[in-house]
Amino acid sequence: MNALNKHFLKIGLFLTVLIIILHSCQKPTFSDFKNLEGTWIAAAEDNTTGYEIWTIADDSTMNGTGFQLDANGDTIFVEYMTLIQRNGLIIYRAFPYDDKSKNVDFTFKPDNENRWIFENPLNEFPQQIIYELKDPKHLTITAKGKISGEPGEVFLEFSKYK
Repeated sequence: MNALNKHFLKIGLFLTVLIIILHSCQKPTFSDFKNLEGTWIAAAEDNTTGYEIWTIADDSTMNGTGFQLDANGDTIFVEYMTLIQRNGLIIYRAFPYDDKSKNVDFTFKPDNENRWIFENPLNEFPQQIIYELKDPKHLTITAKGKISGEPGEVFLEFSKYK
């Protein structure tokens, strides 16, 4: 390999690394979450059914409701969620059903266009919520963190209802 070819090889390698770095530094856009819109259903092993319903409010806000029903159709759990983009940050905000003033914010940590990680290391549980869109009809949600000092995880597989 002559000197000229080595020079072009080095330039090519440099440009490839530069493109990878620039791509990984791109700020997420709110449109990355548009495929979350709709009604999602997860059947659990304990005969409960989980639901998440997401709607687009505007170009920087999505509203969600998550709830779980037992085998008799009685409500076990309800939570309201909001995805908001403000000042270049994307926040996942969870509101307990009984007191909307006690919201908990999780900061978006970019991973890829179909895997969204939200973190709040100060929250009791979870400290991390991961949404992963497997395809347009399948979504997994994993809540991770420490429960009583021990690692814990809740994993749900959702299918899109509509």
